[in-house]
Amino acid sequence: MPYTTFDRNSADSWDGLYFGVNGGGGIASDTVNQSATYSTTTFPVSTLLSTQSRYSLTGGEFGGQLGYNLQRSSWLVGAEGDVEWASLSSSSNNYCSPSASLPFYELSANAFGYCLNNKSKIKNLGTIRGRIGFISNKTLWYATAGGAWSGVKSTFTSPSEPITPGLVSDARQQGLFLANSSSFSSTRSAWTVGGGVEAKLRGHFSAKAEYLYIKYGRINNTFPLTVNPAYDINYTAGSSALVNTWSSMIGNIIRVGINYKV
Repeated sequence: MPYTTFDRNSADSWDGLYFGVNGGGGIASDTVNQSATYSTTTFPVSTLLSTQSRYSLTGGEFGGQLGYNLQRSSWLVGAEGDVEWASLSSSSNNYCSPSASLPFYELSANAFGYCLNNKSKIKNLGTIRGRIGFISNKTLWYATAGGAWSGVKSTFTSPSEPITPGLVSDARQQGLFLANSSSFSSTRSAWTVGGGVEAKLRGHFSAKAEYLYIKYGRINNTFPLTVNPAYDINYTAGSSALVNTWSSMIGNIIRVGINYKV
């Protein structure tokens, strides 16, 4: 391929170092699987609830990018990294097992009420990507792919679930499991692929619009439930109540930005 000589100080050149800012929004889908179990020295292990639920996280992001381009004729290859502040969050959902009824109250713990709410929030986002593109009439059309990471906070809340009204009238009415909350913060790695278009403006400035698809790895969390001490020894002796969750997340980001070529 014949090379074209470029003056990197020319307003028409894409060759060289650049930096800029960007902002936009996104929607992510968080699929959460959860399984809760309960056991005592009297009762064998009982499954309280086993579900799969999907949450939509929506919100905005804002940050900056730094990159380098190599232009050869009408083609370009390069690398870009960016760091973003983000606020994509989900609404809380409530997934419950049935509350207790009299037959199960006397014979087993399987039907004691149990609920789980889940909230997730993407707090930040970063990527390191390669770019390859084609230049036409001062406009760059490009594809991009690489690695990504995000800071994610997940909060799981299990409110108390009162048993059947009238069955008991003391503290046991709150249910076998008391209200409980656990939060987890983690950095989740991912891969990303996308594309965009960038057009020259005046001087060394350019404007871009970009889409990124982000696929995060699976993450696991485990936390306990609190057993109500008001219940007799059959329900509290050697008690163990645990919730195991595992989730996978997919993100879609659309953003616009301004770059300045050094």
